[in-house]
Amino acid sequence: MQPAVERGEAITITDAELSGAWGLSLDWSDGHSTGIYAWEKLRTWVDAGLVGTIDDAGGGDDGVA
Repeated sequence: MQPAVERGEAITITDAELSGAWGLSLDWSDGHSTGIYAWEKLRTWVDAGLVGTIDDAGGGDDGVA
């Protein structure tokens, strides 16, 4: 079967776990969960508009962006 991204489907984060102070380990909607994503890399994705934030999804009433 063709991967979700190649079928044009959006891939979302389904779960996240802290990986020390270094970053996050993410589970994705397409079933993969390998890798640790550094805070710096995650910030560049948000700044570039490549990913949404909690506020974009309608949550995050704590004021943290």
